[in-house]
Amino acid sequence: MQTKSFKFKPIHLLALLIPIIILLASYNAIYHTTTLTPSQELITSYVNSPSQEEAQTLLDQEPLTITANELSHLDDVAKLMRLLNIILIASIIIVTIKIYKLHKNKDYKTIKQLIIIGSSITLILLLLFIIATQIDFTQSFQVFHKLLFPQGNYQFPESSYLITNLSAEFFQNLAIKIGITAAILSTITILTTILLPRKV
Repeated sequence: MQTKSFKFKPIHLLALLIPIIILLASYNAIYHTTTLTPSQELITSYVNSPSQEEAQTLLDQEPLTITANELSHLDDVAKLMRLLNIILIASIIIVTIKIYKLHKNKDYKTIKQLIIIGSSITLILLLLFIIATQIDFTQSFQVFHKLLFPQGNYQFPESSYLITNLSAEFFQNLAIKIGITAAILSTITILTTILLPRKV
């Protein structure tokens, strides 16, 4: 009995959107459920909705005050967050529409392939991230910032407002939670897809 080999189709490129959905959804879930200190809440409030009023609230903090350069970085973070949310929503819409069309055409095999491939890519990316951070988290953190903020306004002294309130340890714990959430979602998605009957 011959086993049918996997044949690549252009539609399989859609699987690349699934890691985006899983990772960004995991990020949003952790970001909105993590317990923050009052100072961290002020920072995230500004990132979520930058305004002169929010900026002034940060500038009025004592004894440690935020600098103009730090505010500029938060503005860049706010822009990035808005862009990522747009990408997440667009990815969900595109994948949903494509899967609906495949389901309508009774192409259940391709649907399963898309989901399994996309979720597997997510797990591979998480594994690579774990390896990179275990080798050198600080260096990985720097590379991450250089990619997302090429303008370079993300380096501050240890005594700065942002570093004091958002330490490397804070981001490390956040990354671990996001990674665990994404890994669980990916694994559940793969197992559920495999165990589902052929016609879904």
